[in-house]
Amino acid sequence: MGFDWKFSQAALRMSSSIIREILKLQDKGNIISLAGGVPDPRLIPLKEITAATKRVLKDDGVQSLQYSITEGYIPLREFLAERLSNQGIATDASNIIITNGSQQGLDLVGKLFINPGDVVLTEHPTYLGLIQSFTTYGANFCSLPIDEQGLQIGLLE
Repeated sequence: MGFDWKFSQAALRMSSSIIREILKLQDKGNIISLAGGVPDPRLIPLKEITAATKRVLKDDGVQSLQYSITEGYIPLREFLAERLSNQGIATDASNIIITNGSQQGLDLVGKLFINPGDVVLTEHPTYLGLIQSFTTYGANFCSLPIDEQGLQIGLLE
């Protein structure tokens, strides 16, 4: 006895992940692939991240590991808002959402702003993850070359 699945149009537009295939290569040895957006491991500030993690677990251990509101851990959002404000970007915690990486952020943007058939302008080349994410929402793409000023909008016609 089979199931008659009725997937959404967004699910039907999904394809296998090119990024997943690219990331498989990095596990094969001494490769630094910029194609998947993976930084050089030597540039990851492990000592600082370890110290910050220990501090958060010591000060707010249980709460920092518990499920929370969609926008993310409030003390982190408050810290980021204060830091941005000190850099001249006036904001508060209510304007900040913590994501689990750029892909989740792109997915949220797609959900909020892209309707099937909308045209999205991209740089050429552009991030594969953006194309994969926005394709799910039915976006069409127009890639433009870039120069020192950014996208060459004059070529859009």
